[in-house]
Amino acid sequence: MRRRLASFALALAALTLGLIAPRGAHAAERQVTFDRAGRITRVDEALARRLGMFIERYEGFREARLFMLTAAAGDSASDSTATNRFVLEITILRGGQLLRERELYTTGQVSALRADVESRMAAAEPERDKLDQEGRPRLLLGSATLGLGFYGWAVPYVFEVQDGSQAFGAYLLTAGASFFLPMMLTAHARVTVSDASLYWYGSTRGIVHGLLLNDAVQGNGSQGQSAVSTAMITSLLEGSLGYAYARSGHLDAGTVQTMATGGDYGLLWGFSLANLTNSAADDFRPATSGTMLITSLAGIAGGRALAAHRAYSNGDAAVMRSAGFVGLLAASAVADIGDTGDGISKSYATAFLAGSLTGLAVGDRLVAGREFTAGDGLVIQLGASAGALMGLGIVAVVNPQGDTSTPYLASAAVGSALGYAMAYSGLSRKAVARSSEGTSWRFEIAPEGVMAALRRGPERGTTYRAAPALARVSWRF
Repeated sequence: MRRRLASFALALAALTLGLIAPRGAHAAERQVTFDRAGRITRVDEALARRLGMFIERYEGFREARLFMLTAAAGDSASDSTATNRFVLEITILRGGQLLRERELYTTGQVSALRADVESRMAAAEPERDKLDQEGRPRLLLGSATLGLGFYGWAVPYVFEVQDGSQAFGAYLLTAGASFFLPMMLTAHARVTVSDASLYWYGSTRGIVHGLLLNDAVQGNGSQGQSAVSTAMITSLLEGSLGYAYARSGHLDAGTVQTMATGGDYGLLWGFSLANLTNSAADDFRPATSGTMLITSLAGIAGGRALAAHRAYSNGDAAVMRSAGFVGLLAASAVADIGDTGDGISKSYATAFLAGSLTGLAVGDRLVAGREFTAGDGLVIQLGASAGALMGLGIVAVVNPQGDTSTPYLASAAVGSALGYAMAYSGLSRKAVARSSEGTSWRFEIAPEGVMAALRRGPERGTTYRAAPALARVSWRF
């Protein structure tokens, strides 16, 4: 009896306290926008950097949201709520932990904040409308270089200009036109760095492809005007197509670099395959040229397909390309041990294929979860090349009368691998940090959802409750 009376008294006290508690303490928060037009519901890291807000003030800033305090129905707002009617919530990632800071704002402060956001947006909007011509100087430099180094002498040669003065004049006119014509054509066109890079690749490799095409069709080592004219046409065609494709597809620098890597290694693979499969000496050169042309174009297409499934940066593709070079040297050194010295043997051809493919595969793994810059990729390329040169130099100094190539190739392979490893190890950690900071995808476990799911039991009756969220996936633009 006493226990029942005590339980009844406690329940009555709880009910009484619930009735007399000030109902004004209950309030809700409704998210509002940062602008009067109702477009900006949150300010993420990318937008904050663009507007120049929050980043310097909050270290590790991730996003900001604005809420308005609203009293529950039938409640009267307190004096504090009436004065500070808004809450600015800042999400921060610091020390591997997600933190939130909340600041109370008055109506006047929110009005000033919105005016500031709108003015910064108005100032940033025209930046998107500006024509991106960052790569135009690079494109013009490349075109002028081709004019001086190839088109200038190719034009008078193809058209058989015999007079020396006229040939020199044609050279100068062609070299000058190689600069002014692209300058006029791109005066009001978008030219990104990727556009210029693929233009340069297509123009230079087009020369090689033209020579291979002419040799595959004409045979017998055909050279002269036919070869030069074909090379000039394919150079102009591939350069224009490369620029147009990069522009229409909005390719990034990593994709362009991967396509270039596939195309260049495709030339090597075609050469190796021709040596492995062709046994007729009379048809060797045309077959080799045709195979190299096909595998180079296939390598470009393969690089494009690979880049579509990888998030390669420009530096990532360069790091992978250098790894292929290291693998190629290592396999060549092994093949050279049993080589008889009679030209390019099948063992060499096999080594070219296996070594480069293995190196590229290893390079693909080495860039996973990392984001190397173009400068990083260049440093690693130089490290591998310099290491190979030092390896060759050591053997040349120690064994100046060496009569076999095996020590040279072996030392070059070892030096290249060591140079690559040293450069990579010095830049890898920064690349990991850069990748984690710049990732667009974010996955977060929702602990409240997990706990709610663990507490859920079998539902009774016809009342249904929404399933709790166990995780959140977000992607920022």
